[in-house]
Amino acid sequence: MPKINLLPQERAEKAKARKGWMGSAFLAIVYVAILGATFVYFKGAESAAQADLDAQVAANQQLQSEISTLQPYAELAAKYETGSQMIRTALANDVAWGRLLGDFGRMISDKRVWMESLSVGVASPAAETPTVFGSVSMTGRGFDYPDVSSWLLTLDSQDWDSVTGSWAGTVTQDDSDEELVTWNLTTSITDQALSDRIETLIPEVPE
Repeated sequence: MPKINLLPQERAEKAKARKGWMGSAFLAIVYVAILGATFVYFKGAESAAQADLDAQVAANQQLQSEISTLQPYAELAAKYETGSQMIRTALANDVAWGRLLGDFGRMISDKRVWMESLSVGVASPAAETPTVFGSVSMTGRGFDYPDVSSWLLTLDSQDWDSVTGSWAGTVTQDDSDEELVTWNLTTSITDQALSDRIETLIPEVPE
């Protein structure tokens, strides 16, 4: 059965307008509520982020304060490193002459040769000979050629690693005494002849 609207036309239009206004008002309220919720959410996130930032700034300030208190130790460490490097540079080619010359005297004592002069020279290692730190040249006399040969072999012995690459410059009959020979030998100083003064002069600092 069809419905018949007995209300006047104006009342019907007002009722329709009222419904439209209420719907718009409801949508506006919902929209404002969503905006409010969104604002509260982001405001809370902003507050949390600000709190984290403040905490990090405070931590950084604390670390900076601690670093400032450690500055004297950093300066002391820098002085230690500078001094240590100076010692390493000064003693880079430091030969333990007492030990090396003592070995010469000990090794030659049982040979039939004797030394009359000795000269030494120290130099930084060359690229082609990284373990050679200088040379020793010596002259002397012996009773015979085999005696000089024995001394030369002793210089190049595997039991004596402080010198290496020994060679004879001259071995000739002695003009003043034909029963003797004079000789001129040269040998190279190796890194095994270096002193340990770097280790003893640079104290070990516990970490």
